[in-house]
Amino acid sequence: WSDAISSQLQAGYSRFSMLVDTQASPVGAMAAISTPSSTDPLRFYSEVVTSETWLRWMNDWNLGDGQTLQFGASYRNPAIEEAWLRSNFDLGALYRGELPIAYRADFSNLNMTVKQADMDVAALFVQYQSPLGDSADLVLGARYDSYSQIGSHISPRLALTLHPTASDSIKLLYGRAFDAPVSAELYSINNTILLGNPDLEPETVDTGEILWLHQWQRATFTTSYFYNRFHDSISQTVVNGVRTYENANHDTSDGVELELN
Repeated sequence: WSDAISSQLQAGYSRFSMLVDTQASPVGAMAAISTPSSTDPLRFYSEVVTSETWLRWMNDWNLGDGQTLQFGASYRNPAIEEAWLRSNFDLGALYRGELPIAYRADFSNLNMTVKQADMDVAALFVQYQSPLGDSADLVLGARYDSYSQIGSHISPRLALTLHPTASDSIKLLYGRAFDAPVSAELYSINNTILLGNPDLEPETVDTGEILWLHQWQRATFTTSYFYNRFHDSISQTVVNGVRTYENANHDTSDGVELELN
């Protein structure tokens, strides 16, 4: 638009298809529970077709005196178009415990593995950067995410950089990361190995870090301490002998990093 502000507008579409051929049991494992009885191993062919349309608008504004402002918006529509599985043994009946299960050598046992679904995902973001005199810099930012089938969330970020000497920098960082469950984690069905959970909540992690960097003429030393607190982490669990997804209890991690170049 001018020497001070510029914009980018991006749009795209992608489509992805994956076909998998799997042997899921040893020879003879299904003989006692199949009709007609067969010693063939359990085999299946599965296909998943996904697509996504997306639009992004990003802006960079130089406010002068070392201050900048970045802001923008985005929209995505991820979708599962097809997710099916053909097997020689009826996996749907096996999952439901309806024995004996049908055996068909022509792989005509057809089951949907993930419900057809799509989401409208919108986001807004803003970030402000400014020097604080000659010995500090500040970054403030926030992002708003809205998922049509899950809900909305605000993620803040803050960074303060101090320069006590010409050779030293100290950084104080805080941010929140947000991750919504994907359709496969929500809507997987008719699966004897892993089922979806439509009641999943998004997972978040709050991260704080303090970092010190010292520079010599021919070397740089960095040390930092970080702390993470996870909320509603998406993990796998076993319910009635079948794995599924759940939101786990809050957990934490922390650590120290040292680096010399």
